[in-house]
Amino acid sequence: AHGNLSSEIEGYDASRDFSVYFRQTEKAATLITNLEKLMTEQVGGLSLRRIEYLCNELGGMKANLLEEAMKDARVRADKMAATGGRKIGGLVSAQQGVFQLTDPNSTEISATGILDTDSRIKSLKATVTAQYWLR
Repeated sequence: AHGNLSSEIEGYDASRDFSVYFRQTEKAATLITNLEKLMTEQVGGLSLRRIEYLCNELGGMKANLLEEAMKDARVRADKMAATGGRKIGGLVSAQQGVFQLTDPNSTEISATGILDTDSRIKSLKATVTAQYWLR
């Protein structure tokens, strides 16, 4: 009471972290909204971390995206070569770049790739470098 040190226990502070995983993201968003409302109105001292949206089935999507990127690279190379009066020959080399998993409206890119966990809807982008022979 007078600002002096005491060995008397005045209270306790406890914490517990846990994670919940949902396949249906709409249900997760609804749950978070209801928990936030409950905590604001009924329970004091609790806090929630931000919700994270993860995409764990990218394997097949990446393969399909690389296929589409290579087709697009061929079309672009054909147009570029035609502008110079040439034609494209066989593929010399191809390299896969990094993947960018972002919010659909994002223009953000990174040399090491991006893995967005904030947005529920995502856009997956890939870069390929393709070299062709010219005829």
